[in-house]
Amino acid sequence: MSSNLKVLQVIPKLGYGGAETGCYDIAHYLPENECESYIVTSGGELLKFIDKKKVKIIKLPVHSKNPLIIFINFLALICVIMINNISNPEVSVLPAGSGSDFIRTFAIPQNIEDAITHLRTENYYEIDIGLVKNQNSEKYFVNVLNIGFLADSVETSEKLPKIFKKFRYPISFWLKIIFASATETYVDTDRGEFNGDTFNISVCNAQYFGGGWNISPKSSLQDGLFNVQIFAVTKFKAMKIFFLAKRGLHLREPNIFVKKTSNIKLLTKQAIEIDGDYFGNGPAEIFIKKRAIRFKI
Repeated sequence: MSSNLKVLQVIPKLGYGGAETGCYDIAHYLPENECESYIVTSGGELLKFIDKKKVKIIKLPVHSKNPLIIFINFLALICVIMINNISNPEVSVLPAGSGSDFIRTFAIPQNIEDAITHLRTENYYEIDIGLVKNQNSEKYFVNVLNIGFLADSVETSEKLPKIFKKFRYPISFWLKIIFASATETYVDTDRGEFNGDTFNISVCNAQYFGGGWNISPKSSLQDGLFNVQIFAVTKFKAMKIFFLAKRGLHLREPNIFVKKTSNIKLLTKQAIEIDGDYFGNGPAEIFIKKRAIRFKI
């Protein structure tokens, strides 16, 4: 590998989650392959294990959701980029998460070495992103938003002890499904409304989630539209559909309603998760921002 590649990773806290341990691994892999490695974080349990001779740590309160702190962090990151001579900074993605689902849409390799090779190309991709708002907060997402059962599962997984690490999601999935049932849901979109019982709703910007499930094989990151899948099914039917979704074969099943839309209003109070993290509960509004980020892939 040639030198001069500088990789700056920004992560709220270096804990023991999938993205955090992936960030740790990548940070130490880079210096061994003639790349410079930087991490911006607020702290965390893994910080004490970082080899400070190989990885430069910049501590900032990037875990904060306070608008003023976010703005200060933005200015501080600009200073970090300038001080460390990270010229022409570009946004990219590496396989560091527990599922690394987002990169599957780009067909980026799952191993770090091949993925970093992609960063040395001149391939760019302008992608859409999503924005979800409820009465308490708002947050952007790039991959998939879920409403209902899968969001309930994510919320439960975040409450499990850290000892379970990467097994938190499957454990919470099977714990929640025992007592789960379809719930009354009302959503309104620019392509029509739905009012009825649903087990889950997936609002898809990209194609994959859940560690390789091909939930939305026809999604495009550049069309300015979400692929919304409404699962108006029972729990037992949903379990069959989830297995089919691993290969993207679920859309032919009855009582799955698909809408292509740029905005959604959730008028009921189901749980919401975005990109694998619990967000909150409805009512909420979900919008798409067309080609908002330029990715290097």
